[in-house]
Amino acid sequence: MELKNLGRILAVLGGLLLASSCLTWFIGAKSYVTVKLVLAVIFFAVFFITNRHHLGTTSAGKSSFFLGVTSVSTAVLIGLLVVLNYMAAKRPHSWDLTSEKIHRLSGDTEATLGALPGEVEATAFFRPDDAAYAPLKGLFEKYADANALFRFTFVDPVKNPLRAQEMNIRLDGPRVVLRSGDRESRFSEPTEEALTNALIQVTRRERKKVAFISGHGEARVGDIGPQGLSAVATRMKSEGLDAVELFLDKGPIPDDVSVAVVPGPRMMLDVSEIRALRSFILRAGSVLFLADPGYTEPLAGILSEFDLKVSPERISDAEHHLKGDSEDSPLIQNYNPNNPVTKRFAAVTVFPGLSPVQMIPKKPEDVTDGLELVLLAHTEANAEASAAPSLISAPPASPASQDAPENPSNNDSAQDDADGGSAQDESQAPSEQAAQTAPPAKADSGAGEAGDAGSAPAKTKGPFPVAAQVSGRLPPLQEGGPDREFKIVAVGDRDFATNGYSSLLGNEDFFLNIVNWLAGQPERITIRPRTRAASRLYMTPAQQARLTFLLIDLLPLTILAFGLVLWMIRRSK
Repeated sequence: MELKNLGRILAVLGGLLLASSCLTWFIGAKSYVTVKLVLAVIFFAVFFITNRHHLGTTSAGKSSFFLGVTSVSTAVLIGLLVVLNYMAAKRPHSWDLTSEKIHRLSGDTEATLGALPGEVEATAFFRPDDAAYAPLKGLFEKYADANALFRFTFVDPVKNPLRAQEMNIRLDGPRVVLRSGDRESRFSEPTEEALTNALIQVTRRERKKVAFISGHGEARVGDIGPQGLSAVATRMKSEGLDAVELFLDKGPIPDDVSVAVVPGPRMMLDVSEIRALRSFILRAGSVLFLADPGYTEPLAGILSEFDLKVSPERISDAEHHLKGDSEDSPLIQNYNPNNPVTKRFAAVTVFPGLSPVQMIPKKPEDVTDGLELVLLAHTEANAEASAAPSLISAPPASPASQDAPENPSNNDSAQDDADGGSAQDESQAPSEQAAQTAPPAKADSGAGEAGDAGSAPAKTKGPFPVAAQVSGRLPPLQEGGPDREFKIVAVGDRDFATNGYSSLLGNEDFFLNIVNWLAGQPERITIRPRTRAASRLYMTPAQQARLTFLLIDLLPLTILAFGLVLWMIRRSK
């Protein structure tokens, strides 16, 4: 290649470098502008040196025309890029195309921001070159865009040590402080989950107590094993709910309990415990009953009082079940679209061992009982249910009922006589005898007959209801006061909420939505942010500037320069 042609190529490259310097300055990579300008001057100098004897003829030739057209086209293209980038900076908009929508705020966060009672000030003690600075700033901006009551500031702990000392900030501790009025919350991780939880803590003035009943083989909130409930108990804290363990044989349910959860008892409840649950409900309490196949009898009496029944059967679904698990772990995706608990619930839940929850048909004379029964979820039509043998082998081992007779109805009567009766409860609820009369154990006997005959137990076809809610009005405590309401939800499985399954699909959301509805927190009914499965790359501002320069500036410029050089080489031949 002749030197004059090499000089012309360098001149074109110098023009590109000169024109793109504006873009480099605009995107913030100012340190590269000087490099570009120096290279442009060098390339122009080489052009003039190698073409000093041909400048006059070149300007009149065809090559100068094409060179001019190319230069103008390049300038127009760069100008359009500058204008588009300017418009994007002034009116930013983004589309989240990820499968888990990890770049937009979750419905839970949006609901929390929409219900802010007042201003919330977030103060983050990070330097601009800290790895957490950029993701946290982006997160703050999303929250501020969603609600102007959320404000944020960044404080450099090195440049402002007194401010950091005043707020007791340590480099090895939480460095984000949220304040609303006289309430304060702190966190460390630059994640939406951490920020939303802190936001709830500073804005929610009232925390509600949720009592998990224990003493009958239930799943326990303090158990960190796969059969425990420690995971949902921990998550409830961010919902403004405090989980506590409660033993019914110690006395009545305290008045400060908002919701009682009966998480799958595996032994019969005695008379006093049934009475405590009933009394709590008739004090406008809310109860969540969870049952399991083989252990439906302990809840039969109390549920029947409110027109509910957990059938002693096990549901299986050959088509819709958890991959890698048995057919006895059906997937549920059919929810009541008109109920506040499941209105916008689009997630799929998995129940590893599920019984149907039936609403007992009302007789004409019972229509005035004032109960409102609503189905929450049901299986697919191809699901099947077969009798589940009773696994309960002994009455409860409670000290208060060691000598209790086998017939719970007789036990009930004896207890009532000893207590002088319970006129107050009986005036508002069905008889104690009805409360303790369990349905006949047809599942057990059916299984035995099938085993004797050497054939499989009979199966029934779905769809089957698996969760239902009951609510009822109660008279006001004082004349002229507001009416009261009790709320009950029954689910035919307890394992879906345990540590082994709560993190799968929508299980945790379904459980928390039910508890929030029972606790009178409808604004918390939503789909919560997940522990993200996407990989994240945290970069300092300098690293981000270099990446932006590479993708927006250097890479397109290289491609354009390569095309121009190739075209000029061909033209010179």
